[in-house]
Amino acid sequence: FDGFRSLWDGNVFRMRGIQGGAERRVKPPPELASLLPTDLKLDGELWSGRGCFSAVSKVWSDFDGVSFAVYDAPEVAGGFLARLAAADEAIAAV
Repeated sequence: FDGFRSLWDGNVFRMRGIQGGAERRVKPPPELASLLPTDLKLDGELWSGRGCFSAVSKVWSDFDGVSFAVYDAPEVAGGFLARLAAADEAIAAV
């Protein structure tokens, strides 16, 4: 557990609530948001590196050193490889 599993919805990162709590949302700084698609949901993890959970847990107020590792594009039609290709294409310029 080194980060937060997150869904980028085109505007904010959405994370499941901790221990059954309410969903949490965090808006990234403009310099990160400008790198992400606005028309494609991406599933992934906000993280700062292995063993650096304390750094990523500050994401509510500070994105310094936090990256978004993309795993899937869950709303793209087709199987996993098609979804992965769509995610890869969406972030290829990053």
